[in-house]
Amino acid sequence: MQQYLKNVLLSLLSILTGALFLYSAFTKTYSIEGFERFQYTIVEYISFPWQLAVHSSRILVGMEFALGALLIAHLYGHRKWVLKVALALLIAFSIYLIYLWAAVGNDINCGCFGDKVWMSPASSLIKNIILMAVLFILLKYHTGLQFKWAKWTTPILFIAITVSPYFYYP
Repeated sequence: MQQYLKNVLLSLLSILTGALFLYSAFTKTYSIEGFERFQYTIVEYISFPWQLAVHSSRILVGMEFALGALLIAHLYGHRKWVLKVALALLIAFSIYLIYLWAAVGNDINCGCFGDKVWMSPASSLIKNIILMAVLFILLKYHTGLQFKWAKWTTPILFIAITVSPYFYYP
């Protein structure tokens, strides 16, 4: 019974974390205007050239969609690389948030959830720390789905979903 409860809790953590990644990607792309605002944020605050912002915004949103879908499906890949990539992405986002907080202050919307949910850099950092803790728990205790083709299916799905914003926003 105790093992069953542990598996249910870990599954729920994976689904909720994946849903948050999906929601974050969705809120940045639910409209063309929102997606363009996300690109402009990259240009404005990171000083990327426009063309680099166009590509990096698509890749970042695609990665959020892919990681969210794979976490919900409990597909962690060989050696749980999906969880490790999710951690790396959250670390990169956290570095950006620290930079944003230092450069602009804490009374702006960081854009983590597009225009749907206003979050300051500080509150988003707290969210990221909680998500990183959950990912560490999943990394340590949850095996995810194990099947014969998972080693090949997971990277193919990740790549296919990551590049999908290029089709939606050519």
